[in-house]
Amino acid sequence: MKRFLIEAVPMEKLLLETDSPVLGPVRGERNEPANLKLSAEFIAEVKNLPLQEVISTTTANAQKLLGIQIRQ
Repeated sequence: MKRFLIEAVPMEKLLLETDSPVLGPVRGERNEPANLKLSAEFIAEVKNLPLQEVISTTTANAQKLLGIQIRQ
């Protein structure tokens, strides 16, 4: 992930995604949807936010974009 992009994009515009199954965090290893947390952790670090805030905000962003309600 590009740090400068994360810094530039406001939280209300960010979504989480993976490049599953191709581009995993470790070259040569299969990527899994569970690795999405790694993206959230990196964003939290770059933006100096609690992990739960990143997860909550990006979940709300996805719900709004897709017009769906995700059960918690």
